[in-house]
Amino acid sequence: MKSPLHQKIYFPNLNGFRFLAAILVLVHHYEMYKTEFLMSNYFNLPFFRDVGQYAVTFFFVLSGFLITYLLLIEKERNSTISVKKFYWRRILRIWPLYYFIILLGLLVLPRLSVFHSVSTIAVPASRTLEIWGMYLFFLPNLAFVTIHPMLTFVSATWSIGVEEQFYAFWPVLIKKSKNLWLPLFLVIIIYVLIKVLFTVFASQNEFISIAKDFWHFTRIDCMAIGGIFALLHYTKSYVLKLLYTPVTQVLAVVFTLGMLVTGFKVPFLYHEVYSLFFGIIILNAACNPSTLFKLENKYLNYLGEISYGIYMFHPICVYILVSLVQHHKTLSVFENVALLLSAALLTTATAALSYKYMESYFLKLKSKKEVI
Repeated sequence: MKSPLHQKIYFPNLNGFRFLAAILVLVHHYEMYKTEFLMSNYFNLPFFRDVGQYAVTFFFVLSGFLITYLLLIEKERNSTISVKKFYWRRILRIWPLYYFIILLGLLVLPRLSVFHSVSTIAVPASRTLEIWGMYLFFLPNLAFVTIHPMLTFVSATWSIGVEEQFYAFWPVLIKKSKNLWLPLFLVIIIYVLIKVLFTVFASQNEFISIAKDFWHFTRIDCMAIGGIFALLHYTKSYVLKLLYTPVTQVLAVVFTLGMLVTGFKVPFLYHEVYSLFFGIIILNAACNPSTLFKLENKYLNYLGEISYGIYMFHPICVYILVSLVQHHKTLSVFENVALLLSAALLTTATAALSYKYMESYFLKLKSKKEVI
């Protein structure tokens, strides 16, 4: 039996939240695609319009929480952090599916006539090298703000670029930091200040405007906020006593849902405010023995394990099903629910196949690079 010092780190309930966040992104795009096909939709409602971007913010906070905590434990156990092995683990988990989606979405699907009813699938001939360069070198978030409209089948990859850019420096930051509190808060403060400056001067020229949009989609501060909650847990901070109360947990959910339903936003800080509430939810779900968030079961655990595939494949699967019924400009409530469930099932089945026949092979290799 392994000693507590060498037991594998596992946080309960988080797989369920991964799946829930991925499905919320799917719901957002389901309504958005209906607008593109000029079908009746609910995209004008704040919840459906905004839930996708905030579900992705949840993923960013979760990444910041998990990566920071795991690196802190590695540093504690081994007195250092193997940056090389960290990069290998991220490569083996992210790159295979990422590049598969890029090849599928940019090279294969645009050549099939069945997909030609939407204009945002093919790479413009005049920008072929530029676009392929951005996607191949993990700058899809730059493509996201410079290519209009966004290429449909690779639209989900922008956040993967953000994650990769975060991973590029985060293990080094934690390895070199003797007191991580200061770097974490500095990352957040500097990010917000630069965002404000870009907003003020965005009208000066096109380059600053693009830089502003790129910076907005970087969300490094949201990951740093996740890191702060990881550090609270790691240091067993006295603040946990307050954060673990039932009242705090309920308020985090109520405020999150309230903002989603009403569309309320704090100027300049709306993703940061959401990130604070998400951090409270993640911390309680993962670490609080008396958590109100009970999502730990074998079905949700499995769906959480394949949630990367759900997130990456859903634009393709949702598009296929919505395009099939586009001639029905108005759908009944029952038809809407049936179509949405069909899209979720098709996406989940596709993700399950991807996980079994492609991702699992690389995950076995990844396990050999684990150090804790």
